[in-house]
Amino acid sequence: NGPDDKPDLKTIRAFAANSTQGINYKANSWHSPMVTIGQRVNFMVLVWENGVALQDCEEAPISPVVVDLTPSFKHLRESKL
Repeated sequence: NGPDDKPDLKTIRAFAANSTQGINYKANSWHSPMVTIGQRVNFMVLVWENGVALQDCEEAPISPVVVDLTPSFKHLRESKL
């Protein structure tokens, strides 16, 4: 988190996953919604919420960000994209 407790855009990271992988976010991690590149897929999302607004989903608007995913895709087979 940045000094204002909002996302610190200097530390932003992106990654690519294939259809055999699961993704877990550490508690209190700022993250973007999952997106696909090249085709539509179904996602299953499990979320734990306790009803306390600042402990559940908190949204923060950010400036547009461009992330180059090319290095992340090198290890994935084309059929998985």
